[in-house]
Amino acid sequence: MKLLTACVIALLTSSNLSAQNDRATLTSAQLPIYPPMAMVARVEGIVLLNATISPTGDVVSVEVVSGNPLLAHMCLDNVKTWKVRWLVGTPKQTITRQVRFVFRLLHAVDNRELPLRVTVVGIDRVDIEAAVFSTPIDD
Repeated sequence: MKLLTACVIALLTSSNLSAQNDRATLTSAQLPIYPPMAMVARVEGIVLLNATISPTGDVVSVEVVSGNPLLAHMCLDNVKTWKVRWLVGTPKQTITRQVRFVFRLLHAVDNRELPLRVTVVGIDRVDIEAAVFSTPIDD
């Protein structure tokens, strides 16, 4: 199977949380992908992580809470690259947040459809949708 060149749409928004001191937005990150082996195996699902973020906005630790290992490894590596900006003040200590990655495969009819869409919602959720083609794609 040929690897697809990804076209990406990213939507970065701040999360709407009840606690004022831990409202944050993602300011930089490596672009997440749908792991190729998971696409070939047709693996979909949710990966939950706990990310501990410092007052300076650096991710200091990440652990997988649940999810398929074919998907979880990419999520773990991705969250480690995140830089966060606190929206209301700066917390005095590290804060642990749960991050949800949602992976979904879309069955594409032809190669004109968007092969990959990534939507980032604050620092709480990342949706990754990838098109799966039933016929080979021409270069």
